[in-house]
Amino acid sequence: MKKFILRCSLLGLLFCLVTCFASANSWGLSGDLLDVVMEDGRWNDYTAISNQEGDFAVLGGRYHNVLMRHKDGKLLTYPLAVWQKTDKAHAETPKLNLRSDGHVLEITYGDQESYSFQLNRQYDTFDSGDALIHAYVNGLNFTRTDYSLLVSDGVRDVVWQRDVRLDDFNIKLVPRTIDEVVHLNRMYALLASADRLGTDLEGRFDPGAGKGSAPVYSAPYGDSAWRAAKGKASVGLAGGYWQLGTYVNESGVPYFKIRYEVSERTQRIGYVWSADLGIKIELGDDQAVQMIHVPVETIHDTWMTDDPVVSQYQQFYVPPGMQLICMGRYGKDYAYVAAKAKNGSFVDGGKIVKNGDQIVWGYVPLRDLGVSRADDYRNTTEWDTMAKFAGHWHFAARGVGITDYLTLYADGTWEGYNDIGIGGTWQLNRYHPEENLYWSDVPFEITFKRDNGTFTTKGFRPAEDGNSFSMLYWEGSGGYERMAEPFIPPAEAAGNE
Repeated sequence: MKKFILRCSLLGLLFCLVTCFASANSWGLSGDLLDVVMEDGRWNDYTAISNQEGDFAVLGGRYHNVLMRHKDGKLLTYPLAVWQKTDKAHAETPKLNLRSDGHVLEITYGDQESYSFQLNRQYDTFDSGDALIHAYVNGLNFTRTDYSLLVSDGVRDVVWQRDVRLDDFNIKLVPRTIDEVVHLNRMYALLASADRLGTDLEGRFDPGAGKGSAPVYSAPYGDSAWRAAKGKASVGLAGGYWQLGTYVNESGVPYFKIRYEVSERTQRIGYVWSADLGIKIELGDDQAVQMIHVPVETIHDTWMTDDPVVSQYQQFYVPPGMQLICMGRYGKDYAYVAAKAKNGSFVDGGKIVKNGDQIVWGYVPLRDLGVSRADDYRNTTEWDTMAKFAGHWHFAARGVGITDYLTLYADGTWEGYNDIGIGGTWQLNRYHPEENLYWSDVPFEITFKRDNGTFTTKGFRPAEDGNSFSMLYWEGSGGYERMAEPFIPPAEAAGNE
């Protein structure tokens, strides 16, 4: 009898194991990818919404789709690389399809949208892995060239000043028009100093210690700041979180900026009082001194999220014309901005205030932001000063420059020469030092637009005699000196002999 009972128990256990495996593999996965997905119970309620191609597949849950990959024995997830269920016009028709030969991964949505990534390739010493090499989106062709992407609509060709990798690819925020590409280039140039905060999307993982939970605020001001989850956002102190930096507010209260998981489909970035984490902050580590303060304005309907990494969940609708302060960037797709809100809606953004309404810090798509109309400095071209610096220049003090030889014209056009000739338009405007964009105070800011749609913006410091000037960014500078005669390229000089 005992043997019979034991035999039945073993058969029952075997049946349960087979049933559980069959249930778990309702994804239709196989090989190493199946093994690493099965090790993580978060995906049990997900189903396959694409074919498996080698080490790649896309799984979807009730609210969330995610591109999954097996690599080096680990499961890597890319939730921003595919359309979500909330993006119905894109996600439902046509059907998602993957193709991969082990060297290139192609993500397609019918004939109108495709993205090809070169996998595991070492381009050079400083450039390796998973780069977007071609895309076709809304009639635009994207082709990788050097560390940028050439974009064409069949009429105009421009360069997108962006090197896209699979781990920072955001399908929702890929530009859909040539004008969007050029606009993003302008914003990259304007906010280039935002990179000094560090745009590490991972941060340093802390496994957590202690019991209970700690309140999480959108800004380092405690109860004066807006708090997600209907005012109840908290992080479990026994769980893990990523440390993204520190901030000591004007009252001297230290906070940690953290990112933590709310669920498999949602994360949150916010501030926790350092005392709640039991960690002492050294004042020299404070990120406040690194932040920029650039006035910007929304140019389209858009959203603010506290989760630019996974869900991009809309915590606030942001209407066009909203004035905000940009304090930094998160990757290439999001600006980190400050505003204020009341009763769940923005009131008049742009100023960090603590009397009355709640302070809100969060992430808004960079694509939807432009120079503020209230920014009198950037909206006023200093034509008189530009006329003083019209002429021929050569790059004399190495560091940051535009070209080796440069000709500035008083009408706002320019020409330059390194190995080839380039040109475009330029403008000079006054600069407000409170914006904290450059390592030293400068009276002006200079912006160059090239004919290929790319931009460079730097601080501009002229010499009193008008015969030299320096251009600055946040950690360096370079200088130009005036030439009496224009530089003649070697080919032209040889042709004149």
